[in-house]
Amino acid sequence: MTDRLRWLVALTGLILVIVWVAHGRATSVTANVALPDAADAAIPAEAIRFRVIANSDAPEDQAVKRAVRDAVVAHLEDVLRGAQSVDEARAHLAKALPTIEALAVKTVRAAGFAYPVDVTLGRVPFPTKRYGTRIYPAGEYEALRITLGDGRGQNWWCVLFPPLCFVDMAGSDAVASQPGPAAAQAAEDERPVETRFFLLDVLRRLLEWLWG
Repeated sequence: MTDRLRWLVALTGLILVIVWVAHGRATSVTANVALPDAADAAIPAEAIRFRVIANSDAPEDQAVKRAVRDAVVAHLEDVLRGAQSVDEARAHLAKALPTIEALAVKTVRAAGFAYPVDVTLGRVPFPTKRYGTRIYPAGEYEALRITLGDGRGQNWWCVLFPPLCFVDMAGSDAVASQPGPAAAQAAEDERPVETRFFLLDVLRRLLEWLWG
């Protein structure tokens, strides 16, 4: 066996072992951080929803909507902590309405917009909604609703109580029969992660070098 062939066998074996170990670790990490699936989370009859309606479908208005969503959901996690029933959750939200509105206004102003912010807690109209794989008919549902500006844009929603918002930030208005910006929003929240096997590229270059 020539020296070059010995080097080839040894390095190939080493790289294959490293790739196998790395793949095992990646699989383990993926299994450990699996997120709850909204498809398994049915909305109970007694629930409080959260809905943010954008000023328009313009990209900047949709970005503001998501900024308000993120800020308010983070705040609501503290507001609803300890609520054991829908009545308790409703009371906590009613008490926190001034701070919720102030936070939403602050977020809109920080983004450079001056349009008004309306915050409502009560039964409000909802169009047909999809949550996970479940379709919920149009009707009036109890919700915390934040309307930004003219409220003419696509909106984002989740379930505040039971607290599904805090495990499912991908709740959306997308309905199978209505493709468009809402469906794009859902797709944005489910971007796949690409994995590149760098060591395999190294192995390919090594083989090219060894065999000239």
